[in-house]
Amino acid sequence: MMDLRKKIFIIIGAILAFVLLIFLYFFFLSKPSTPGNNEDALTNDKTGTNNTNNIKYNSPGTNNTGEIIKEDPEKLSAKQTARTFVERFGSYSNQNDNEHIADAILLSTTEMVDWLETQKLDKSYDYSGMTTRVISMSVEKIDENSATVLVDTQQLKEIEMNKEIGQRSGRVELLKVNGDWKVDGFFWDK
Repeated sequence: MMDLRKKIFIIIGAILAFVLLIFLYFFFLSKPSTPGNNEDALTNDKTGTNNTNNIKYNSPGTNNTGEIIKEDPEKLSAKQTARTFVERFGSYSNQNDNEHIADAILLSTTEMVDWLETQKLDKSYDYSGMTTRVISMSVEKIDENSATVLVDTQQLKEIEMNKEIGQRSGRVELLKVNGDWKVDGFFWDK
């Protein structure tokens, strides 16, 4: 005759074996469902297709079929330089000793540095600042030594306790200097 302790161990062992079998079935033996087989299910595949309402979105670096887009390294480098410049130059405070200018100078040609020096803000006890984030960009033109990148941004403007969100577009002119892209001009659209 089995005592109570042995019966409990056998029952627990049987339950664990059953759970393990279910786990193995779902993770190793069942076929994964493919998007579109169940029209009522909310599924997202690598292309970002949401089957419940047919909205498509793309992950960065992918197209509508989920294939990885291989972008020209020169375009990618020009876009990254433009993004970094716009976000650094466009994010400032009147209380940070013009750090945004110093950060933007690192990405600029000597002619652009001269212009940046004229953009310094006066220090003030009444706070005002701007945070700029690039939300989209495209290369308008590019050749071996120059590029033009169009940027769309979202900006959070703060003056004392008031906050205002807006969008702004601009153009970044780049030149190749010693093998690196440098900003030679920056223009906000009117």
